Amino acid sequence: MKPSTVFLFSGQGSQYYQMGSPLFQGNSRFRSCMIMLDERIEGQMGFSPLHQLYNAGRKVNEVFDQLPVTHLSIFMVEYALARTLMDEGIVPDYVLGTSLGEFAAAAVAGIISVEQAVDMLAAQVQYLEEGCAQGGMLAVLGDPALFGQIPLIHKNCSLVSENYSMHFVISGSTEALDKAVQELNRSSILSVKLPVQYAFHSAMLDGIGPQYKKYLDSIHCRPPRLRFISSLYGKEISRLPDAYFWNVIRYPILFREAISGLEQTAPHVYIDAGPSGTLATMVKYNLAQDSASQQHMILTPYNREGLNIEKLKKTLMLSRI
Repeated sequence: MKPSTVFLFSGQGSQYYQMGSPLFQGNSRFRSCMIMLDERIEGQMGFSPLHQLYNAGRKVNEVFDQLPVTHLSIFMVEYALARTLMDEGIVPDYVLGTSLGEFAAAAVAGIISVEQAVDMLAAQVQYLEEGCAQGGMLAVLGDPALFGQIPLIHKNCSLVSENYSMHFVISGSTEALDKAVQELNRSSILSVKLPVQYAFHSAMLDGIGPQYKKYLDSIHCRPPRLRFISSLYGKEISRLPDAYFWNVIRYPILFREAISGLEQTAPHVYIDAGPSGTLATMVKYNLAQDSASQQHMILTPYNREGLNIEKLKKTLMLSRI
């Protein structure tokens, strides 16, 4: 059976300085797309994400968490990578994004234009900075059931996502997350604070809900040209309900359920179009041992983009023989 292709788009926390730099230097399609988006963002927001993202003085391992820059940079890189892959003949049958990644998935699927996506994210950043207290997000390397079993955590934090059997993410205030880390450390459970300044997928965003939803009322969404898998609902949808793009940053991510649903029609080739391959890793741990599906990452901090694209092209060619 010929496998279908699924493009995956990750959200906040997957970013780092210099992400996509080799493609920006060596691939004309990626470069032109990034420059086009950068010019629109600079015209709207008064700064160039490219100037900060590819600043020679910035290292991959530095903390990269300034919301206006990271939010728009992640979208730019994901959209530009998707267009680059499609130029190489790697065209998705499905798109699947998580949180911020849903904006890239919707733009690639033709539900919204890339210009609309940029405008929506620019507005979102403005509302967040003006109307929300800062917080954060924490990845926990443990059974997601722990969230409900540790009162200090489930009373003070929100569950963002259950990603696989030993990985989940929570969000909350800085104080609540610091206490969560201490509680987890006492039980020798590893956790990692994500480079995110706001508590996405929690009630800490509610103050901007009415304003952002009113803004979104002016956005016309078209039927998808590609099959659209929603991480908000954990399944394929053919029409985006009202306030969809508010709900994807406010409510939990059902990525695990989305992959489970896709696997009912396997095999698939899951292609991570995000900055760091995080969703490809999550797919790997959600596949059954006998699944014929595969997962591939393109961008990594180790500058293997070109090799990864060529490897993917060979894989797809062999799968279609």
